[in-house]
Amino acid sequence: MFTTMLATESDAPTLASLMTAAFSACDDAYPLIYASTQPGTHDNLALQWLFSPVQRADRTTFKAVNDETGKVVGFASWSIPAGKAVPAELEEKEDGGSGGGNLPEIPGMNMALWVEKISGPRDPPSLALSDPEASNTAEDIGLSFFFVHPDYHRQGIGSLLLEWGIEEADKRGVKVWLTSTPQAIGVYQKKGWEIVNEHKVDLGKHGGSTIYKRARMVRRPKKKISL
Repeated sequence: MFTTMLATESDAPTLASLMTAAFSACDDAYPLIYASTQPGTHDNLALQWLFSPVQRADRTTFKAVNDETGKVVGFASWSIPAGKAVPAELEEKEDGGSGGGNLPEIPGMNMALWVEKISGPRDPPSLALSDPEASNTAEDIGLSFFFVHPDYHRQGIGSLLLEWGIEEADKRGVKVWLTSTPQAIGVYQKKGWEIVNEHKVDLGKHGGSTIYKRARMVRRPKKKISL
């Protein structure tokens, strides 16, 4: 059995390591970006840029814990707007929301591919005009990070971690936005998210052999619960 609870600041190294394990297990771009870096590089970057601190005023992080072992096996971070205020970013990117400008050159890291990867997708400029119900608003929630350790896939942990944010969005009557890696698009679609834009990267230019597709996705509220 697994239980979800708020993550603590002491969980930061574990969350960073779990994110690295997830990317290294199934993300085609990961080895092309980090293969020539020193061991622990991705952990250190995640710890410095994404999990310092773990909890913030506009971001809530939950962890999933194995009840028998106490091991953290997954986590989800939700960007929750405070009132009508618009957070600096509804969603964090792998650069901690800096847009890549503040990340120094990392020895051995394929910076060109990393920048190309995180540069999209964005919300289409015409989205609000063509479909007002799909446009990104100050009240919407963002799913910043969502990872399950590869050793614990297909055990219901992902669904458990998504419950809080989905219920919160439906209660507020707002949408949930996220940017998905290729391997997770199908998972989100099964949970009600739809693709609104895509960003494709030709990994063949960087020594790979596939087209890496990130998707901008939105889940519309199912209902609004009156309080």
